[in-house]
This record gives sequence, C-alpha cells and structure tokens, in this order.
Amino acid sequence: MKDINDYLYLYFGCEAEVLGKSNGRLVGLNQDIAICWHPDYGAGSTLAINIKLLLRPLSDMTEEEKKEISFDAYKVMRKEQNPTANGTERAVTWAAKQTAYLLKQGFDLFNLIPEGLAIDKTKLKT
Repeated sequence: MKDINDYLYLYFGCEAEVLGKSNGRLVGLNQDIAICWHPDYGAGSTLAINIKLLLRPLSDMTEEEKKEISFDAYKVMRKEQNPTANGTERAVTWAAKQTAYLLKQGFDLFNLIPEGLAIDKTKLKT
C-alpha cells in the first residue's frame, strides 16, 4: 500500500486540498507534517495524511507540454551545450529534466489518483 508521505516532497508547489476544504499549495514537509500556503490564510500545517494533492493524469497533457518534453529538441540543445557527452549521459539527463517538468506541471506520475491519495484535478468543477 502506498503512503502519501513517500511522494509529497516531489510535489512541492503543487495544489493541494487540506481536510477536504479550500485549496492551497504544498510548500514544505517536516516528517509527517505538511505545510501549505493559501492566499487568504497564509501558511498552515497539518498531518500529511490530511492532504490530497490535486494532480492531472498524463492523458491531460497538452500539445504544448508534449513539445516541451520532446526528446528530439533536447538532443539538439544538449549537443550544443556538451558536444562530447555520450548518448547515455544525454538520455539520463533528459529523463531527469522531463520528470522534473512533469512533476512541476502537477502530473500524476505515480498512480496516486487511482490509489485515492490524490484528486484528479480535471474532474473538479471550476
């Protein structure tokens, strides 16, 4: 069984729902205590088990986001930056950059939505 504490630190800056109430942004974590920022209330903390991240499934990726993580575009840029880097180094570096970008965009990379540890942001009423 997955534990939300194992994933929260990866999603700093992402939107979160605290205790089923208004949304804030996850800005910190201290052991099992999550710290969120809400524009109306400032910073507050709660047990991490009371946090639900608002994430997007990968199927919600826009064409622009797909282009942003394009491996072909990165290969060209990386070769210009370090023409002596071997293919493996470029691939590993790009995989890390892609992952960081997807996390920053709030994509569910760890199947947290189906596990009930996150909320599908695309299904929220606006």
